[in-house]
Amino acid sequence: MHSKLMVGCFLGSLMAFSGQALANEVIGGDLAFFCKTTNNKEIFVRQLGNTVVYSFGKPGAKPDIVLQRRFDQLPERFWTGVGSSISSYLVIPNGDYSYVLGVHVNRNSEEHEASFNLPVEKSGTEIATLQCDPKFVFDNRANVNLPW
Repeated sequence: MHSKLMVGCFLGSLMAFSGQALANEVIGGDLAFFCKTTNNKEIFVRQLGNTVVYSFGKPGAKPDIVLQRRFDQLPERFWTGVGSSISSYLVIPNGDYSYVLGVHVNRNSEEHEASFNLPVEKSGTEIATLQCDPKFVFDNRANVNLPW
């Protein structure tokens, strides 16, 4: 049973990152963040020079959304200093819509576990929130120079 579980985890990881290879060919840049959402979509955030590239779509397919913004086009959003988590946000504007990557680190636990959510806003009002499946998150923000 244990070996079946290990094989299942390996195959799941392989499938999750197969879409990454396709998206890297299409978009390029240094991968800062990847997650597979709980509704089976993939989100990639890359740094390409002084720009951020955000892509969203089905695994293994051409992305549904690809947004590229210069650092100076990104609105700032700061943690308020309240609550049990230290939060950081990357906001990608697209007309009336904004795609937000929220990273929340539990500052009260010894493990300082992180959680990730992806609100979608229209005219500043949250209209949907996607959740990252914690089994399929690659957080490489510390190794790129994104403004968050």
